[in-house]
Amino acid sequence: MDSKRKANGAASPENDDRASKRRKLAEEFDLSKGETPESTTAYGLAFLEQIRRTSDKSGRRVAGYFEKLPPKEGNADYYKQTRMPISLELIEEQLLDGKFKDLAQLESYLKRMISNAKEFYPRSSSVFDDAERVRKAVSNYMTKTNPAYQNRRYQAVPTPLPPEDGGEDDAEGEDAEEDAEGEDEDGHNAEQSEDDEDEDNDEDDADEDEDDVGPRSGKRSIILKRQGPSRPSRGSATAAQETPKRPATNNSDDQYEDVDYKGLSFQQAQEKIVEELLRHQEPEYDSPYFEPFVNLPLVL
Repeated sequence: MDSKRKANGAASPENDDRASKRRKLAEEFDLSKGETPESTTAYGLAFLEQIRRTSDKSGRRVAGYFEKLPPKEGNADYYKQTRMPISLELIEEQLLDGKFKDLAQLESYLKRMISNAKEFYPRSSSVFDDAERVRKAVSNYMTKTNPAYQNRRYQAVPTPLPPEDGGEDDAEGEDAEEDAEGEDEDGHNAEQSEDDEDEDNDEDDADEDEDDVGPRSGKRSIILKRQGPSRPSRGSATAAQETPKRPATNNSDDQYEDVDYKGLSFQQAQEKIVEELLRHQEPEYDSPYFEPFVNLPLVL
């Protein structure tokens, strides 16, 4: 009991220091009246300090991999695949140079850094896990600080990649925007919904133990129509028999995390939409917003 009190007592000065810094930022820059490169630099540097302190339950700092870019020597595959390498060190330099006009731009840059790691490293790797922890920390901070979330249709997406081979991939940035619009039409903000469910698990962000707040966007219902009660034709029945069973897949709620709609089959896109709906959360609700629709009512 005494040891717990001592531990709590030792942690309180650090928490008080964080709260004091947040108050000073709020007093110096009122983001509700507009953002400037100066306000973004101040809030951005405060967040970098916070993310560098973030640790998992064992006390290990999770942002170590993201501090600097991997050395080019011996990492040719990484630089061949990663068209926009980003590190915390580079972000800090750009903040100090006043390159970010607002927190939305900074958030997109951070999301690109996280996406780089998740696209290059396998899901079973420690780097992928740390990227997920950093993503949670980014979401925790931005949903409470970034004024863009006042707009319910705001969708945070990674910074578009630069064109490759003379602009062949110019459409990628547009695709990201289209994906964001599509997610709004189909139900809600995808990545933010994942953040909400991750916060319920409260898996590893020991130093950033805050609840996520996700924006609610416009919703459009999806209606699937049946052809009718008639028996299926012999051809369709044969085709169904010949169709191989789908292999067992990962049933985790983040199966389609950071996966664009572009390239997904119709069924995969439906699964992605359903996953997002299951995770969606609203500020005024403690549990997922669509939780009442997850299971059928019990028959008494």
